Amino acid sequence: MKQNKKKETRSLRVELTREEVETASNDLANHLDELERLEDEKKSVMDGFKAKISAIEANIRVKKNMVRDKYDYRQVDVEICFDYLTKSVFTTRVDTLETIETRDMTDSERQTFMNFDENADVEISKVG
Repeated sequence: MKQNKKKETRSLRVELTREEVETASNDLANHLDELERLEDEKKSVMDGFKAKISAIEANIRVKKNMVRDKYDYRQVDVEICFDYLTKSVFTTRVDTLETIETRDMTDSERQTFMNFDENADVEISKVG
């Protein structure tokens, strides 16, 4: 009987040398470091996007409320007038001249008196 031989390559178990184990362990450590770095980078990028998304959502809420309510809160100059005859305090918007608050003077405010000098502006001083 005649024999036929043929060669092929198979994947079989091969014991690693000490150098191969050392190389594999160094490669593993490097890959773990790289994975950790990439995960940190991903988290940083995701946190950045979360912050940007939150800012846009906050702007959307503000504009939604403005459209729905048809008003907004802003810094507006006001004038506060102390009327010592009526013992009242009036707060008036400078832009519309609307009186937005009227209240009685506090005890401390009632203790204030005015000195009038012909050559000077009105001066308010506090007794005490």
